[in-house]
Amino acid sequence: MRFGAGCGLHIFFTLVMIFVFGWILLEANLSFYETWLLATSVVTFSYYGFDKYQAQRKGWRVPEAWLHALAFLGGFLGGWAGLFWFRATADHLFFIIMLILATALHIWLINAGYVSLGYT
Repeated sequence: MRFGAGCGLHIFFTLVMIFVFGWILLEANLSFYETWLLATSVVTFSYYGFDKYQAQRKGWRVPEAWLHALAFLGGFLGGWAGLFWFRATADHLFFIIMLILATALHIWLINAGYVSLGYT
């Protein structure tokens, strides 16, 4: 990948994530972790949609490693939604395995008590 390819996209989606995160944190009665999951899921879903759009146009694609990283950072719900909504990578078993692992990681974090969903 040459320098600068998709750089504007990453900046745009990062700003969207910051905005969505701040808005949800201020307006909704959710815990920090719930807000983080929701914001990263919105951004991850957007990335899946953009990647599908670019695939149809034969344009610059979002690197698979970036989609996996977003899922592990908390966007696994958006990853699942994007996988089925856009039929983005449903034929790639590796994507499904990575989403299962990301989901399992966050379930483990919740059950181990490292993060809280805001209710007790």
